[in-house]
Amino acid sequence: MAAATKKKRVPPRELGTTGIQQYSGVVREEWLPELQGTKGARVYQKMRDESPIIGACFGTISALLKQTSLSADPYNGSSDAEDVKRSTFVNECLNDLKRGQSGTIGSLLSMLEHGWSIHEPLYRVRSGYHRDPDMSSRFNDGMIGWTDWAPRLQRTLHRWEFKENGTATAMWQVAPPRYQPTSLPFDRMLHLVADSSNPSPESRSCLRNAYDPWFAAREIQYLERIGIARDLVGIPVAELPSDLMDPAAADDKKAIRAQYEEMITSLYRNEHEGIVWCSDRDEKGNPLYVLRLLATGGTRQFDTTKIIERLERRIAMALLSDWIFLGHQAEGSHALADNRTTMFAAAIGGWLRILVEGIQTQLLPQLFEVNGMATHNLPCVKYSDIELPDLGKIGDYMVKLYSAGMDWDFEDPTLQRHLRSIANLPQRAENATRVGSNPDAPGDPPADPGRQPRKRIGTAPPAEKEAA
Repeated sequence: MAAATKKKRVPPRELGTTGIQQYSGVVREEWLPELQGTKGARVYQKMRDESPIIGACFGTISALLKQTSLSADPYNGSSDAEDVKRSTFVNECLNDLKRGQSGTIGSLLSMLEHGWSIHEPLYRVRSGYHRDPDMSSRFNDGMIGWTDWAPRLQRTLHRWEFKENGTATAMWQVAPPRYQPTSLPFDRMLHLVADSSNPSPESRSCLRNAYDPWFAAREIQYLERIGIARDLVGIPVAELPSDLMDPAAADDKKAIRAQYEEMITSLYRNEHEGIVWCSDRDEKGNPLYVLRLLATGGTRQFDTTKIIERLERRIAMALLSDWIFLGHQAEGSHALADNRTTMFAAAIGGWLRILVEGIQTQLLPQLFEVNGMATHNLPCVKYSDIELPDLGKIGDYMVKLYSAGMDWDFEDPTLQRHLRSIANLPQRAENATRVGSNPDAPGDPPADPGRQPRKRIGTAPPAEKEAA
């Protein structure tokens, strides 16, 4: 009986689509027209450049991002010589970027500002120092490494290229100085999105929820500037004769009325400090022309300062940065500030993970492919902590565990290395010996006869156990 032929496995075909609303490559997922496409990119850039609250939030994020560093470990913690060599190569490439890691990671802010970013990896042969910074390298082994992950500005977006299922495959760019449509395929780019749950290639900006309070605060501040410039407490009103207000008046009277209308609409303390007004009166002695201020009771109905502060707080809340207001008002506790800053640090960690996953899945296969190396079992890219942990809390945690009976072996080298690393302390040399551990060894100081030997915390010596 002939052996049954093995049936070839075929993956199920895709049935649905992403459902992105796009027309000729232009995404229409945003509700507000002013926030769509390149217009939205300019609005978000304006928000970041003009708002002091948004500028402070992004400045803090930028400072924290620049404190971290990227590195690579062998695949799945392997100790194989080939895997270690591949991870060493990735670490060399990460530390050989033209702008350095801090400048390169700082470009992640572009993704947060607009919701997405495109970076083109640039390569060069590692052949040592060159006067051209695009060709210069710290290594001279003939391998191909990264020069930069060059950003492609969002305002240069022309359209997207989609597959039939709605998945974006390329960005078409129109940028100076050529102003010619150029295709940037995703298999050559690093495409980052702030919200991966959104299938749109433009995703969703972190500033989207801050747009409404930013716009309202901007308009209120504009009205405040007008009021301060006019130095008034009300609206200027001009009373004119009826023959000037008649819609069927002659052209010369309409021109006079227009002059008075222009005068009261431009009334403020500057060039119009003084006013020349008509003194004509009727037969009863009443003035034909009257200028007065339609004033309130002396104070404004709304406190614009509190309104602006409320709107700015909402902007900070949208960016998880409302902790910056702690200390400016007579409210908030240390515990509350600690919780909010912890959430903020967790958000930055999530954004860094987006960057790391993009490097892992998009850039590493390209790097190994251009070098003719295998693209499987790639090294694992990781990022360092952005802040030191609270050593007081860690110490309190260890003390409580010791009180509960946990055995802390401080002679364990793994535990020592971890405790030293989280406190940013230098690691102990491998051949170092503890003072007094071997009094007979040459070069060691004599042991102190009054010094008691150090015990391991949480356990008793064997002699004490037997006595018990």
